Amino acid sequence: MGQTIHASRFIDLVTRPVSQILKPAYNFGGLSLIQLMEPYVKAWETIRDEIPKIVKAFTLTG
Repeated sequence: MGQTIHASRFIDLVTRPVSQILKPAYNFGGLSLIQLMEPYVKAWETIRDEIPKIVKAFTLTG
């Protein structure tokens, strides 16, 4: 709004904090959502790659 505000009026909000030793690497801001999503995406890709193998195994035995 064009007005100068003192720094003490701001609230430092970190929703996903990291340990003390990692804080400088993350600029004291915590983990990003993409870093939190990575294990879930990798697990989904693994499952996606295994489904054709499972279907093929059932069609060969059936």
